[in-house]
Amino acid sequence: MGSVVAAAGWLQAFHWRSLQNNGSAGPQLEELREQIVSLQREKEVLQLKVGGAEQLPIAPELIRRVEAELELKFLKPPVIELADPDELRGRISAAMEMRFGPGGLDDRQAAWRLMLCLGKDDSLLDDWTAIQSIGAQTWFDEATGKGVAAKRLDPAAIPSQAALVGLLTRLLLHQHFPPSEDYPGDEVARAREALHAGLASGAESRFLTAAARESG
Repeated sequence: MGSVVAAAGWLQAFHWRSLQNNGSAGPQLEELREQIVSLQREKEVLQLKVGGAEQLPIAPELIRRVEAELELKFLKPPVIELADPDELRGRISAAMEMRFGPGGLDDRQAAWRLMLCLGKDDSLLDDWTAIQSIGAQTWFDEATGKGVAAKRLDPAAIPSQAALVGLLTRLLLHQHFPPSEDYPGDEVARAREALHAGLASGAESRFLTAAARESG
């Protein structure tokens, strides 16, 4: 990863020196900008793969509850990593890059603009990242099968516990029904994701209902 960061820095410095020497931004400089963006994206993806984040202790009763509801057992202990807001946004962005690749995102962005669903100055990646990160307590990474929780999450609070139940549901389903190694296309991938997300949402709702009944 160090070589990627160094290369990005070298290209950035070369870019500014060229601007000062030439006084204009020609096609070569535009190509350099694209290389810098590509290297920055690669760095984010590598940081995501490296991991090593602080982990959230998971209450055993939540694990047992999720296993009982789905009638499945975790094949390996679930892991939920903690992240601050900036880190969470970076991880979501990097996961999108891993899932679709820069070219795949560019193609989808062009399609959304043709349908007038995205402004010419808007970024599809930025919009998707914002949708999934703003106000989120938890997030499931489809690209790696990892669970992430916001550092502000309070494990003792009922709403936070419900969010953890939903995330554990996603983790358990992913272990037993992982995605195919080759990307099957948007329709199949989204159908699978919607099914798992729906089951997780149902688990959250049942947890909140049970908690409300217990509190009277």
